[in-house]
Amino acid sequence: MYNSQHTIVRALESIEVQSVLPEVVIIIDDGSKDQSISVVQAYKRDSSLNIKILTQNNSGPSSARNKGINAASEFLISFLDADDEWHPLKIEKQLEFFLKKSQTSQVGLVECYMTDVCGDIEIKRNTPTLSGHHFPDFISSNVIKGTPCVMVPKHILESYGGFDESLRFSEDRMLWSLIAADYEIFTVPEFLVIRHFGYEGNITNNPAKNYKYKKEFIKKFISQFSNSLSKKDIIEFKLSNMYDFMTVFYKKKDYHNCVECYTDMISTSYSTLYYKRFYPLIKFLVSYVMTVIKSEK
Repeated sequence: MYNSQHTIVRALESIEVQSVLPEVVIIIDDGSKDQSISVVQAYKRDSSLNIKILTQNNSGPSSARNKGINAASEFLISFLDADDEWHPLKIEKQLEFFLKKSQTSQVGLVECYMTDVCGDIEIKRNTPTLSGHHFPDFISSNVIKGTPCVMVPKHILESYGGFDESLRFSEDRMLWSLIAADYEIFTVPEFLVIRHFGYEGNITNNPAKNYKYKKEFIKKFISQFSNSLSKKDIIEFKLSNMYDFMTVFYKKKDYHNCVECYTDMISTSYSTLYYKRFYPLIKFLVSYVMTVIKSEK
């Protein structure tokens, strides 16, 4: 958790009401400057959960999650960000699904459907439904709905070194891709997670800050899987990841960064000109005009 004094109790309460309780809840405070730790300590006094609180200097989500993985001794591990919450049957449903699939498959990860919430807006994340070998799907997008959705054996997480701490963005996609390259992954087709947006600790609200981290992820992913990717795969991977950010910048009317994204895309491949039915080109032209108008004011 990081500066999560207003949301951490909601997250803990969603664990407290699980039909199957976890053996331990490990909370990593990533250098919070608010009263997050005090709030957790107060909650712990009256809770039936076995809560352990660990602290560290602010080092990012990868470091915090790895610290939790290292501190755990249980076979299966799930993650919950401090501003999100689980459905009461989340652990029960995933555990049952994992045990069933493990009888016939080499299961590396089980996830579920998720609802994104921002104020009165709700977005249902229920595609794709995964069942088997899905590494090729990670070239186009992160097909895991979200980190709070997953349940993974500890030894599998450790075999890849956990989350890559050199990455400050898409570190989850990198790890899920590594697992998907070697194991089968499955989706419990039920909405078992609510992910909230709009809080200080949620890094997805900072596209300008995270774009440079996304480009670092692109380089590392291609280096890691170079033997498995064709030239066409590499171009698609680069363009799709950059266009994700270009779309966000455009919606936020951050035209300067929108132009930067398009410049990076066109330097990757001239197919950018007609990529996604010319939408990147249209957004670039509008953004370029807007930056010129703004500079002349």
